[in-house]
Amino acid sequence: MAAFETNSEFAKLKSDLSRHFDGNRIRWLKFCLFDHLTIGDLTEANSIGNDFFNKLNDNGDIAPNNVNILLEVAKLSNLKKAEDLVVQYIKDNNAENTDTEKVSSHRKQMFKTLQNASPDALKRIIGHYDLAMYEYTNIWDVVFRLETDKLLSDEQNKRNIFISLLQQSDDNVTSNRKRARQGNSGDEDDNDGASGSKRKKKKKIEAYLLNRQETFFRNAKTFTPAILNKRYRVDISEIFTELDLLKENDRKKEIQPTTLKDVLAIIKSKPDCKVLIDGEGGIGKTTLLKYIAYNAATDNLFEGKFLFLLNVRDLQKRDGVLDLIAKQIDIKDFSLKTELKEDLTLIKQFIAKHDDKFVLLLDGLDELRFENKCVIQLFRKEKLTNSVVILTSRTENINEFINACDLHVRV
Repeated sequence: MAAFETNSEFAKLKSDLSRHFDGNRIRWLKFCLFDHLTIGDLTEANSIGNDFFNKLNDNGDIAPNNVNILLEVAKLSNLKKAEDLVVQYIKDNNAENTDTEKVSSHRKQMFKTLQNASPDALKRIIGHYDLAMYEYTNIWDVVFRLETDKLLSDEQNKRNIFISLLQQSDDNVTSNRKRARQGNSGDEDDNDGASGSKRKKKKKIEAYLLNRQETFFRNAKTFTPAILNKRYRVDISEIFTELDLLKENDRKKEIQPTTLKDVLAIIKSKPDCKVLIDGEGGIGKTTLLKYIAYNAATDNLFEGKFLFLLNVRDLQKRDGVLDLIAKQIDIKDFSLKTELKEDLTLIKQFIAKHDDKFVLLLDGLDELRFENKCVIQLFRKEKLTNSVVILTSRTENINEFINACDLHVRV
């Protein structure tokens, strides 16, 4: 087969194979390839498998005549269709097919253990390593954090400690289920009481956020333009003029004129939409974001969801997005009105568990003062996966956001 044809088939293999590694399977891929790619590569790669495959290609771990690691990962992941794709490619292109292991045996063992990990295991791991519970809803994200911090290396048998914690958690779950089957009415009453308490707490937090939302929407209808004294407020609907907007199509090859109405319709149709709005300084991006908030207040644009308008410049170096949201909550007022303790963790946990109920309007990526990955993690759907996120930025240094977003709009 000619070199051009082989390279074309190789590119097609990577593209086709990436479709089998989406959603949670991206995390499997990161875990399997941890020994082959740098932390930077694993962090910067977008939420599609092809990004990882291209980096493997750049590093020389795969080539048109050597795709063994792809076959190994497909087998390990138990993705039969993905395995068949690689096997057929090897056959059609006379590529190498060796039994040399590219994924280490200990990583394979841990992979299988992680696939069977229970929710209880996740809680115990987070507790053992003193991580913030609200930041993690997935065991694979925890493992990536621990490996990045070198807490799962061979030093002091750290990996074995981690595996024993996973297995201990599963044993405890089995034991608890056995006790439940034996029947203990006192325990059942305690469980019912605990569940009732959680439901009451959830309702109190929802009621507080709803009240905050109503106040926010009242204020969203008016604002003070930069050229006016702060004591003057104007109705945003009276001064907002339709901007010239350009929308990048789904294949990200063509840019087409569009309207705000069409943009909002697309956002509304996709429950976890990640939107990038870019343009030159002073062109009206912040006003556009406030007008979207106004639309939410008047037209039920995000009905049933909680909306936060956030300034990216308020992010500190070690902040996550949940920290940025929490800065808008008066914790004393929260405690007074809900009769819950003064603890922002309660809010953060609620948001993490119900991320589909939240819309984040993030203004001014270009004003980020510190290196902080939390915003790109939103767009890669590594954090608050189910939230709607709309981000504004100037046009510089936004390529990774363009690649990761669901909708790109230029003002």
